[in-house]
Amino acid sequence: MAMEAGAGARTRRRPLVGAQVRRLRTELGLTLAQMGERTGLNVGYLSQVETDKASPSLETLAALADAFGVPIAWLLVEATPPPKVVRRADRPAWVGAGGVRGEEVDGGFGRTLRIAEVTSQPGARAPLHADPGEEHHLVLEGTLRCRQGEHEVVLGPGDYLLWDGSIPHEAENIGDGPARILIVTAGPTGISVPDRQPAAACRAREENGAAATAVIGAPEAPPRSPEPRTRLPAVREWRHGRQRRPDGPEAGRPRGVRPARRGVPGVGGRGAGAGTGAPHPGAAGRIAGGGRGA
Repeated sequence: MAMEAGAGARTRRRPLVGAQVRRLRTELGLTLAQMGERTGLNVGYLSQVETDKASPSLETLAALADAFGVPIAWLLVEATPPPKVVRRADRPAWVGAGGVRGEEVDGGFGRTLRIAEVTSQPGARAPLHADPGEEHHLVLEGTLRCRQGEHEVVLGPGDYLLWDGSIPHEAENIGDGPARILIVTAGPTGISVPDRQPAAACRAREENGAAATAVIGAPEAPPRSPEPRTRLPAVREWRHGRQRRPDGPEAGRPRGVRPARRGVPGVGGRGAGAGTGAPHPGAAGRIAGGGRGA
């Protein structure tokens, strides 16, 4: 039974620390003998640890970490994730209001911080906008005037600015040449410049527009005439004590006179007086004689 239980038991994973120990030792320029003097461990045992032929105890790992001057957790990192590299040519780019152009220096990989390089031409202005959290600005080139509320500051190359991005703010290039600024924001969203669009889409539209205007002999499109405005229904007007419509069958009817209805005496029924409001003669005779009118 004991053998069956041992055969069915899961195999324990043995942490491999040899590569980390050997790397740290060689980076510090230490020999196995010198490591033995620092840790009090046998040189042969240290060699077996570096080749993963021996599993060191926590006490041994603590001694090795103290000799290297690093946390013990560094020795337990078996695989280091590769760093993310974003080449300048591979930066995602966008264009915002005022012709402001931005490039995501971090490639959009940042989760807690975002870094963007924003370029503007002389006279270009990024209109009022807001972003969550703090914004850090470092001017790389040119002169910028930054406004937030009643505060205004002019920045030059090497100047740094920090403000609360949730309060609306704007920036303008007031120099004679292009201005470049490095902006660091918190969170994964990055800066939200109004009318922000991918630079590739804007470039495609510009190229299509240039190709269209470069066609030889292509006539210019005539200016479009304004569309005729739809006439709205007539509005009631009050003039000289009368309510009337400018158009339609009810124009000019005095106030208080209701339209005639068929078959109703005195209100425009059939016979004499229709549409005038006068009583019908037959109705008057019936009322006077109590019977049928003459």
